[in-house]
Amino acid sequence: AGLCMSVSAFAAAESGTIEGGFTWEADTATATVTVTGSGEVPESPWIDAVDFTSDGKTNYIFGDGITGISNLGFPTGSVEVGKDFQSLDALKQASGPITISEDNPYFASYEGCVYSKDMNTLLYCPYCIEEPILYPGVKTIAAGAFDGVIGIANTFSRVVIPWGVTTIEDGAFSGIVGVSGDNQYVVLPNTITSMTEGALPGKSKGTGSRFIYRKDNQLVDNILKGKWDSYQTEMAYPVNSLAEYYPGQTAAPVQNGWVQENGHWY
Repeated sequence: AGLCMSVSAFAAAESGTIEGGFTWEADTATATVTVTGSGEVPESPWIDAVDFTSDGKTNYIFGDGITGISNLGFPTGSVEVGKDFQSLDALKQASGPITISEDNPYFASYEGCVYSKDMNTLLYCPYCIEEPILYPGVKTIAAGAFDGVIGIANTFSRVVIPWGVTTIEDGAFSGIVGVSGDNQYVVLPNTITSMTEGALPGKSKGTGSRFIYRKDNQLVDNILKGKWDSYQTEMAYPVNSLAEYYPGQTAAPVQNGWVQENGHWY
């Protein structure tokens, strides 16, 4: 968490070249490095020339033509990428908010997080966003969406999974680790129709996080009840109402079992 609060200090070098025909230029006033070229930026000592203290954060801009980067380093500030960037693994090296060109055919961004181009799937939420605001129309939370950068845990304060999300993939929350006790939580809506125990954080990592959901949401309750993390914190936190998080939403929770509608069984 301390990495999220660090600041940058620039060394004397303010521009240079990178193997493969790339160039970089540093703006010392904003701690921003702009990289231009074509293709994937190779792993190179250039990072060391522009990231100048062991706890420093640097903002990066990768121009059109750049498809990925082998080693971004950490912690980062903000990261902007152009229309040709196509490496999700590279984006997952970012700990600060990410902005993606509207012309990029592979990904989209909203409030610093990365989505599929159609905005249906949350792909990655950088761990230095303390209270992420997710796109209201998202439908799926992908595996690894809350992974911490380069093995560092995601330590957000809270995240409200939007109403309308139907799918939580296995591994979606595998990267979260609580640092603030009861203040860290995930709110799950009643609209979820696909979720298994595999979506939860691994017990070996511990979480310290609570999952808030409506008491009569049988699908989610069956997954969470009786689950404890390695800190001996109970993950399940059922509540009577989710109105605090989803004002005006009254849809019935998903139920396990058969339902009869208009003479047909589902």
